[in-house]
Amino acid sequence: MKTIFILFILYVIYRIVKGFVLSKKLTGTSGITFRVGVSGHERYSGNYKLNKRLSDGKPAKWYESGQSINVQGYNISDGMIYVGETLLDSYGYENDACLINPQLKVSPAEPWEAGYGLGYWLQYGSISAKCRGAYLKWLANGRSEPKANIGYVFLFFYGLERCF
Repeated sequence: MKTIFILFILYVIYRIVKGFVLSKKLTGTSGITFRVGVSGHERYSGNYKLNKRLSDGKPAKWYESGQSINVQGYNISDGMIYVGETLLDSYGYENDACLINPQLKVSPAEPWEAGYGLGYWLQYGSISAKCRGAYLKWLANGRSEPKANIGYVFLFFYGLERCF
């Protein structure tokens, strides 16, 4: 009986400490930064600020089919994408996954390269510069490269899904 009582007290202390730490993280303004890696290769990283709405930056514009835009040297002539700095998701706290932010760094790559850095729930703003370059090249080449990483197709569909 004494052991059960001690375990109960330890559990209560654990819950109180966990709740206090979690509430500090959620109300802080510094944000959370994380990286997940395997054998020295960074797979996914992000820097998220909680409880702070995005409001800075140029609002996104929808480019219809047939409209042309140049993003970081890639001429995308088929449109059907959102380009800008701010396009809030349905929760209103971060940019939508489909938003192509022309201010983010891009490195040249082929559409079949750099797919290892995409992750499962990808967002244009959180993938690597090389993945962004591969995605923009895929868009600029008419979205028809059969060897392109399937993640780029899903990223493109996120924008289509939003406009309907």
